[in-house]
Amino acid sequence: MTTTPEPNEADSAYGGDGDGDSDRHSTVSLGSREGLCFTEEYGRRYAVFGENDCLFPSDEQEKVRLDLFSHMIEQVLGKRLHCAPVHLSAGNERVLDVGTGTGIWAIKMADLHPTCLVTGVDISEIQPVWVPPNLGFELFDVESPWTWSHPYTFIFARQLGGSIVNWSGLVRQCYGNLEPGGWVEIQQLDLEHYAEGPLAPQAGSRVRELCDLLSLALFSFRRRLGVAGHVEDLLRRHGFQNIVHGRIKVPLGNWPKDPKYKEIGSLRQWELERALEALTLKPFCKGLGWTPEKVRAFLDEVRSEIRNKNGQEKVHLTSTL
Repeated sequence: MTTTPEPNEADSAYGGDGDGDSDRHSTVSLGSREGLCFTEEYGRRYAVFGENDCLFPSDEQEKVRLDLFSHMIEQVLGKRLHCAPVHLSAGNERVLDVGTGTGIWAIKMADLHPTCLVTGVDISEIQPVWVPPNLGFELFDVESPWTWSHPYTFIFARQLGGSIVNWSGLVRQCYGNLEPGGWVEIQQLDLEHYAEGPLAPQAGSRVRELCDLLSLALFSFRRRLGVAGHVEDLLRRHGFQNIVHGRIKVPLGNWPKDPKYKEIGSLRQWELERALEALTLKPFCKGLGWTPEKVRAFLDEVRSEIRNKNGQEKVHLTSTL
């Protein structure tokens, strides 16, 4: 989306609204441990940064999954890092990766555009130490006020569904910190499944039940699972222009005949089976009152269903640009 902010839009980026609280302010430079710690819960490691208690783990097994997920999305996008038609060749453009995770996307962007200044922010310090010279990582709560002194040419965010309380505040801050004519790209791979073929899931399938339960659990933390349509509406309300909401099918399983999509489907199944615990363990235990044993038993049933159906369902990669 391109936008030409009015002078007072940057000021409004620091206000709150009825969509959640926006009075937090937490920033720590990479390498500092002040204000940062990890907790061990349910056999997984979770980041705690300021007042932000993360619902999803950031341990070694999750880092492996996140990197695989990034690789899979690149294959879906035809080996592109983004869809927005942003031009980063003039030199000194600024790129922001919101919720950078392991930093793999930011690293590839910095390598691809060595004259750009790339910043990756997250509440968990799981990024590598050796990075391109034009890349920096910051420990930062993106729902706190953004106080960077220079606007960005391109702001990118992927897979923030379930992590953000105040989406309206986040979109407003993107608008207030974007150069005139700059672009924002928000990608979200939806967990909701869209059936194809003769093995369409029944109404009571475990996969569908998983999505319903996760939505309910996240709601208890004032967070959303499905955000694509909601974010698209917020982008319009906050003044963005040239909005494109694209939907790309991502197969689940190795059933496609096309070699490209067979590989993507196999990657997605491997990744999803490992994502299930990361996505549900803490939300189900704290949000629904389940025991870890009950969660893991339920997830075994979900995995069994995914394997037995051999991916005769598809999920959509939803990119809101």
